[in-house]
Amino acid sequence: MAKPKDSQVTEKQIEKTVEDYLLNALPLKQKAFRIPQSEENVKRCLFGQENFLIISKYKLHLLPLNLLRRLPIYLLRQFAVQVEFDSYWYWALTHDVVKHCSSTSIRTWQLINSFETMMAAHFATLHVSSPMVSVQRLNRGIMELVSEPVKELVLNTDNILMYVCYPVLESLSKFVLSPLIDCDGKPLANFSDGNKNFKKGGRKISSLALILRSLEKNCTKILSKPDFAINLRDFKLEVEKMPLFKPKKNQDGWNAVYDLRNASLHGVKGWQLRSGLLTNLICLILWNFLDDQTLTTELESIKRRPPFYSQTFGGYYPPEM
Repeated sequence: MAKPKDSQVTEKQIEKTVEDYLLNALPLKQKAFRIPQSEENVKRCLFGQENFLIISKYKLHLLPLNLLRRLPIYLLRQFAVQVEFDSYWYWALTHDVVKHCSSTSIRTWQLINSFETMMAAHFATLHVSSPMVSVQRLNRGIMELVSEPVKELVLNTDNILMYVCYPVLESLSKFVLSPLIDCDGKPLANFSDGNKNFKKGGRKISSLALILRSLEKNCTKILSKPDFAINLRDFKLEVEKMPLFKPKKNQDGWNAVYDLRNASLHGVKGWQLRSGLLTNLICLILWNFLDDQTLTTELESIKRRPPFYSQTFGGYYPPEM
C-alpha cells in the first residue's frame, strides 16, 4: 500500500506511530544506557529510536491543521521515554509560524518577546552537530572565543526555561481570555470555570489552575472554536496520566500544572524541569488560537523555503540538532 501524503494523515496514524514508538523506544533506551528518569532530565538522546519518531515518517509542516493543533497531546506520551526530538521540531515550527505570522492579534500579546526568549533557550547551543574532525575543531574554537557569561547562559538554559515558561503560559492564557479577564487577572465579565463563578469587577484571579480551567471552559464561546476546548481537555487528561499528577479531591491536571509553578517560582524546589510539558501546552494554545487562514499562509511559506533557510534567515524550523 502506498504511503499517504502528509496532508492526508489521520489522527489514528499519529496515535499508532506514538504507540509503536513507546513499544520500541523504551527497551532501546534501557539497553543503550541507564539514566534514572527524573522530571525531564532525559531529552534529545539518540539510542536507535530514530526510525520510530513522528518526524521520521511525516513532515510536520505538511500535516493537516487539525493534527497540528492536537499534536502536543501525543508528544506528551513520548515523555515516558524522554523529551523527544518530535517535540523540538514541533516547537521550532511553532516558533517560525508565530514569529512570521501576519496576524495582528498575536502581535499585541505583551509577552511575545518572552515567548521568543523561551524558544531561544530551548535551542541555544555552542556546539555544531557533526562527527567531522574539522567541525570538532570549530566547536573548540567557539568555546574559546565565546565569553564566559555567554557560556554560562547557554549551559544553564534549563534554569532560564524553568522561570520564563510559567509567565509565558499564564500571560498567553489571559491574552486568549481577554474578553473575560485583563492581564492582571481582574474579571471583565461574569463567567464560570465550570466549578466556580466569577463576577465582573470581582477579586483578581491569581491561580494558574483557575485561569487554565476558565480557558478550557470558555475558549469555544470566545473564539467560536469547539475543537479548542476539546484539545485542551485531552491535553489535561494526558497530564493526569503522568507521574507528576497526585490526585486530590476536586483537582485536575490544571492543578498539577499550577503546583509545579508554585514549587519553582517560590523557591520551594530548585531542581524542576517541566519546561517541555509547558512548552507543548503553550504551543497547543497558539495553534488553536490562530485562525486557519493565518496558519495556512505561514505553512505555505515554510513549504516554499529554500534549503538552509533557517540557518541563513534566523528561522528555527527545521532545527539543527
